[in-house]
Amino acid sequence: MQPIIQSNRDRHQLNWLIQEKGVTKAAIENAADRIAARGQRPYPSNILKFFGYQIEDVVGPPT
Repeated sequence: MQPIIQSNRDRHQLNWLIQEKGVTKAAIENAADRIAARGQRPYPSNILKFFGYQIEDVVGPPT
């Protein structure tokens, strides 16, 4: 399942995971699947939490 991206901020959060933390796109999609299986929406904020990060951890402006 693809993450739900609704804004540049959402895109920036996922790019931060990929570029700064080395999380692969496949791992993000797997996390989205697991989050959806729990009955939650796969928003980037939920994906960050899945990997143990918070929105406040994401640095820099949205690109």
